[in-house]
Amino acid sequence: MKKYWTAVAMASALVVGVCGCGGDGDPVSDDGATEGIYRPEAKISTIFYDDREKPNEIWLWDADTLMSLNADDMCGGYTETVSFRYDEQGRVDRVVADEGSTTTRFAYDGGRVARVEVSREGDPVATVTPRRDGSHRPVGADVAVSDELVGSLVEQMMGALQGDASASRSLPKGASKMSISRKDVTVDLEWSGSNVARVVLRADVSLSMTLGELPEQMVLGMLTGMGLSESIASTMMAAYGNTALPIAAQLSDTIDYAYDSHPNPLLGFMGRLGVETLSAANMTRSASHGTVHISTSVSVPMLGNYPVDRTVPLPAEVKEYSYGYNADGFPETVTSSAEGESHEIEYLAQ
Repeated sequence: MKKYWTAVAMASALVVGVCGCGGDGDPVSDDGATEGIYRPEAKISTIFYDDREKPNEIWLWDADTLMSLNADDMCGGYTETVSFRYDEQGRVDRVVADEGSTTTRFAYDGGRVARVEVSREGDPVATVTPRRDGSHRPVGADVAVSDELVGSLVEQMMGALQGDASASRSLPKGASKMSISRKDVTVDLEWSGSNVARVVLRADVSLSMTLGELPEQMVLGMLTGMGLSESIASTMMAAYGNTALPIAAQLSDTIDYAYDSHPNPLLGFMGRLGVETLSAANMTRSASHGTVHISTSVSVPMLGNYPVDRTVPLPAEVKEYSYGYNADGFPETVTSSAEGESHEIEYLAQ
């Protein structure tokens, strides 16, 4: 299920995560906001993964302006993976990633981000509009997503219904597969001081799927996962292979976070996407839980109407992080207990 949310959270974090990290002379709004400007006190220069002698990432700066991130290409060189383009006022205008295939564009209203548009290979993926409280703090975002992204959600839901929420059941390319009538996606944030304490991601989707255009085992697994017996599912597949099955689906995923008390060098960063760019401190723990709710009504020969209403829990996922700090209090080592990975971070000399 996390694969679907990666794209949504990416766009949403870009909108709500660009805090005021600017300096004197940067463009500001009437209340002093300088969103879109990343001027950290400690500038990352290199990141090493798993004690490797060669850096996995090289961050290239032009004075105080971050220009690109170059990653080890495993062939003795480096490939530019993320590059940054700026407007005349020094704010991030575009972020280009995945060797140019993914582009994120920013629109501003005064000193604040008003809209973010994400495209992949020229096709729109998501448009994110932030929601703010009376003090202009971001409290969430409304996300308009492409049908492709909804398709990714449906694939992940099929995995959840079959008892494997981490896997997707790929839909065949070229098939019409589904007709989408509703695709509402929202992100809500809860704060504790200067850190995001909770993120709630929700999707409400209505669609119809033509069963005959999907792999037989996928359909059988989906229908039995929704609560139908195998005999009823088989009967339905045989008699209604060309019939569209209406489905209403709601997904909710809640992630809670804890932090240390040290300054976060990624605050306001617009290239590595997630809660680590929103909060003033460094994340020490994340714990997620959620549900998928599916409802439909199928008409089975000789048996009449058969309503289906099922809620499937998503598996809980907990990750913990520990840090070593330099003399200025910034993290220089990061260890993930869940993934068994360790990173070393080096900074430019002050």
